[in-house]
Amino acid sequence: MKRFVFPLEAVLRYRRSRRGLCRQFLARILADDRALAEREAELAADRRAQLEEIRALDRHIRIDVDRSMARRFHAAQLQGERRGTARNRQLLAQQIAACRRALVEADRDVKALEMLRGRREAEHRVDHERRAAREMEEAWMALHAGEFTR
Repeated sequence: MKRFVFPLEAVLRYRRSRRGLCRQFLARILADDRALAEREAELAADRRAQLEEIRALDRHIRIDVDRSMARRFHAAQLQGERRGTARNRQLLAQQIAACRRALVEADRDVKALEMLRGRREAEHRVDHERRAAREMEEAWMALHAGEFTR
Protein backbone atom coordinates (compact mmCIF):
# COMPACT_ATOMS: atom_id res chain seq x y z
CA MET A 1 0.00 0.00 0.00
CA LYS A 2 1.26 3.44 -0.91
CA ARG A 3 2.17 5.39 2.22
CA PHE A 4 -0.21 8.21 3.14
CA VAL A 5 1.34 11.68 2.98
CA PHE A 6 -0.65 14.53 4.48
CA PRO A 7 0.02 17.63 2.37
CA LEU A 8 -0.55 19.97 5.34
CA GLU A 9 1.82 18.15 7.72
CA ALA A 10 4.09 21.20 8.01
CA VAL A 11 1.12 23.39 8.94
CA LEU A 12 0.01 20.80 11.51
CA ARG A 13 3.51 20.74 13.07
CA TYR A 14 3.54 24.54 13.17
CA ARG A 15 0.14 24.67 14.86
CA ARG A 16 1.17 22.03 17.39
CA SER A 17 4.30 24.03 18.12
CA ARG A 18 2.25 27.21 18.55
CA ARG A 19 -0.11 25.37 20.92
CA GLY A 20 2.89 24.14 22.92
CA LEU A 21 4.25 27.68 23.18
CA CYS A 22 0.84 28.92 24.36
CA ARG A 23 0.84 26.22 27.04
CA GLN A 24 4.36 27.15 28.17
CA PHE A 25 3.56 30.85 28.28
CA LEU A 26 0.37 30.20 30.23
CA ALA A 27 2.28 28.01 32.68
CA ARG A 28 4.85 30.78 33.23
CA ILE A 29 2.17 33.39 33.79
CA LEU A 30 0.32 31.12 36.22
CA ALA A 31 3.59 30.54 38.09
CA ASP A 32 4.15 34.31 38.23
CA ASP A 33 0.62 34.76 39.56
CA ARG A 34 1.23 32.14 42.26
CA ALA A 35 4.45 33.91 43.24
CA LEU A 36 2.64 37.25 43.44
CA ALA A 37 -0.13 35.68 45.51
CA GLU A 38 2.48 34.30 47.92
CA ARG A 39 4.21 37.69 48.07
CA GLU A 40 0.88 39.38 48.72
CA ALA A 41 0.21 36.96 51.60
CA GLU A 42 3.69 37.60 53.02
CA LEU A 43 3.15 41.36 52.86
CA ALA A 44 -0.21 41.03 54.59
CA ALA A 45 1.36 38.91 57.33
CA ASP A 46 4.23 41.39 57.75
CA ARG A 47 1.78 44.29 57.92
CA ARG A 48 -0.30 42.49 60.55
CA ALA A 49 2.89 41.87 62.55
CA GLN A 50 3.82 45.57 62.30
CA LEU A 51 0.35 46.64 63.45
CA GLU A 52 0.54 44.17 66.32
CA GLU A 53 3.91 45.62 67.35
CA ILE A 54 2.43 49.13 67.21
CA ARG A 55 -0.40 48.02 69.50
CA ALA A 56 2.11 46.42 71.84
CA LEU A 57 4.21 49.60 71.91
CA ASP A 58 1.13 51.75 72.58
CA ARG A 59 0.18 49.60 75.59
CA HIS A 60 3.28 50.59 77.54
CA ILE A 61 3.14 53.45 80.02
CA ARG A 62 6.07 55.09 78.36
CA ILE A 63 5.36 55.33 74.59
CA ASP A 64 8.35 55.12 72.27
CA VAL A 65 7.20 57.56 69.59
CA ASP A 66 10.15 57.01 67.25
CA ARG A 67 9.73 53.25 67.25
CA SER A 68 5.98 53.56 66.86
CA MET A 69 6.37 55.97 63.93
CA ALA A 70 8.94 53.69 62.29
CA ARG A 71 6.51 50.77 62.58
CA ARG A 72 3.65 52.86 61.15
CA PHE A 73 5.84 53.99 58.26
CA HIS A 74 6.90 50.42 57.57
CA ALA A 75 3.27 49.23 57.73
CA ALA A 76 2.30 51.95 55.23
CA GLN A 77 5.13 50.89 52.92
CA LEU A 78 3.97 47.27 53.14
CA GLN A 79 0.41 48.34 52.34
CA GLY A 80 1.63 50.28 49.28
CA GLU A 81 3.67 47.33 48.09
CA ARG A 82 0.66 45.08 48.63
CA ARG A 83 -1.49 47.37 46.47
CA GLY A 84 1.17 47.28 43.75
CA THR A 85 1.22 43.50 43.94
CA ALA A 86 -2.58 43.41 43.67
CA ARG A 87 -2.41 45.64 40.56
CA ASN A 88 0.20 43.34 39.04
CA ARG A 89 -2.03 40.35 39.73
CA GLN A 90 -4.91 42.10 37.97
CA LEU A 91 -2.69 42.64 34.93
CA LEU A 92 -1.61 39.02 35.09
CA ALA A 93 -5.27 37.95 35.29
CA GLN A 94 -5.87 39.78 32.01
CA GLN A 95 -2.83 38.10 30.47
CA ILE A 96 -4.00 34.72 31.76
CA ALA A 97 -7.40 35.24 30.16
CA ALA A 98 -5.78 36.25 26.86
CA CYS A 99 -3.41 33.25 27.00
CA ARG A 100 -6.29 30.89 27.69
CA ARG A 101 -8.21 32.28 24.72
CA ALA A 102 -5.11 31.90 22.52
CA LEU A 103 -4.60 28.35 23.80
CA VAL A 104 -8.22 27.43 23.07
CA GLU A 105 -7.88 28.85 19.56
CA ALA A 106 -4.55 27.07 18.97
CA ASP A 107 -6.02 23.80 20.25
CA ARG A 108 -9.05 24.20 17.99
CA ASP A 109 -6.76 24.83 14.99
CA VAL A 110 -4.72 21.69 15.77
CA LYS A 111 -7.83 19.55 16.25
CA ALA A 112 -9.30 20.79 12.98
CA LEU A 113 -6.17 19.80 11.08
CA GLU A 114 -5.95 16.47 12.90
CA MET A 115 -9.55 15.73 11.95
CA LEU A 116 -8.82 16.68 8.34
CA ARG A 117 -5.75 14.46 8.42
CA GLY A 118 -7.80 11.57 9.78
CA ARG A 119 -10.47 12.01 7.10
CA ARG A 120 -7.89 12.23 4.31
CA GLU A 121 -6.08 9.18 5.64
CA ALA A 122 -9.35 7.22 5.76
CA GLU A 123 -10.15 8.36 2.21
CA HIS A 124 -6.68 7.26 1.13
CA ARG A 125 -7.19 3.85 2.72
CA VAL A 126 -10.64 3.42 1.11
CA ASP A 127 -9.30 4.53 -2.28
CA HIS A 128 -6.40 2.10 -1.98
CA GLU A 129 -8.71 -0.77 -1.03
CA ARG A 130 -11.04 0.09 -3.92
CA ARG A 131 -8.11 0.15 -6.36
CA ALA A 132 -6.77 -3.14 -4.99
CA ALA A 133 -10.22 -4.75 -5.33
CA ARG A 134 -10.53 -3.48 -8.90
CA GLU A 135 -7.06 -4.79 -9.77
CA MET A 136 -7.93 -8.19 -8.30
CA GLU A 137 -11.18 -8.20 -10.25
CA GLU A 138 -9.38 -7.24 -13.47
CA ALA A 139 -6.77 -9.93 -12.88
CA TRP A 140 -9.50 -12.50 -12.28
CA MET A 141 -11.36 -11.33 -15.40
CA ALA A 142 -8.15 -11.54 -17.46
CA LEU A 143 -7.44 -15.01 -16.13
CA HIS A 144 -10.97 -16.26 -16.81
CA ALA A 145 -11.66 -14.18 -19.94
CA GLY A 146 -11.58 -17.21 -22.19
CA GLU A 147 -14.29 -18.94 -20.18
CA PHE A 148 -16.87 -16.26 -20.96
CA THR A 149 -16.22 -15.99 -24.72
CA ARG A 150 -17.08 -19.60 -25.57
